[in-house]
Amino acid sequence: MRIIQKSKTEMVSAILNIVGLAAAFAALYIILVQVHHDLTYNKALKDSDRTVSLCRTGRRGAMRI
Repeated sequence: MRIIQKSKTEMVSAILNIVGLAAAFAALYIILVQVHHDLTYNKALKDSDRTVSLCRTGRRGAMRI
């Protein structure tokens, strides 16, 4: 009986480890996709290395121009 209980405990632990690892890889993938998007956002434009983003702040918060 102890062997069955021990194997159930190990099975639950293994499943939790796999779910946690999958969640970590999913978060890493989302972060890497966002970084790639941010780094290549204006690459289709001519002279994209000279493109500048202007921001204005005021009472209503930041506003992208």
